[in-house]
Amino acid sequence: MNCLILEPPYNNEYDTVIAKLKNILLNWSNKDEEIIVGGITSDKIKYYQKAGFKSEESRRCMIRPTEKFEIIWSDEYKIILARKK
Repeated sequence: MNCLILEPPYNNEYDTVIAKLKNILLNWSNKDEEIIVGGITSDKIKYYQKAGFKSEESRRCMIRPTEKFEIIWSDEYKIILARKK
């Protein structure tokens, strides 16, 4: 499971949603392998720990952050650069 994001009105329901997802994952997963959960923000770790997940050190990487993309937008989009006032 990776990068769980809850949208309103469920953004305050992590306890309930994670507990239900855990039950589903335990049912579906190979019993001989660990369930790995990734992409957890530091403010949400407590919910996973409460559900019995173990937290491990994680690392975030940005891949190819300097690569230039040439994007040709169709006419249905209006692209406006943000500027400071």
